[in-house]
Amino acid sequence: MSHRRPVDLRHALASLDPLPGELVRVATELPARYGVSAHYARWAGAPAAPPTGAGPAVLFDRVRPDDGPTRAVLMGLYGTRRRAAGLLGCTPAELPHRLLDAVGAPARRSPPPTRPAGRASRCRWTSPRCRCRSSPTRTPGPT
Repeated sequence: MSHRRPVDLRHALASLDPLPGELVRVATELPARYGVSAHYARWAGAPAAPPTGAGPAVLFDRVRPDDGPTRAVLMGLYGTRRRAAGLLGCTPAELPHRLLDAVGAPARRSPPPTRPAGRASRCRWTSPRCRCRSSPTRTPGPT
């Protein structure tokens, strides 16, 4: 894996694809309840006492929830130090220091945008599967 940090999950998966044993794709449809965890246990070395062995990241392409359409589920993306370091754009030796630096100086998040009280936002999604409901929005408080 190169030491360039992927920009999103698709790039992360694309960087793992050519590496033997780093990503397993499961195309079989599985039930979300118990099916995914039972199949993942095969690669994670379970059932065994922790720590289990290093296993690949596993992408289940078709996971069926109790209701609704099938979805993809990814497990074990940061399952090894080598893989985590590659995904974060550093070497395995640099990984603990990068993580400690991140904990010591968390990224500053800007506050979410506010709306005037009483104005509801409109849904911008056009998919028929989207079920939009009114939700409370954050409004500026007293200063």
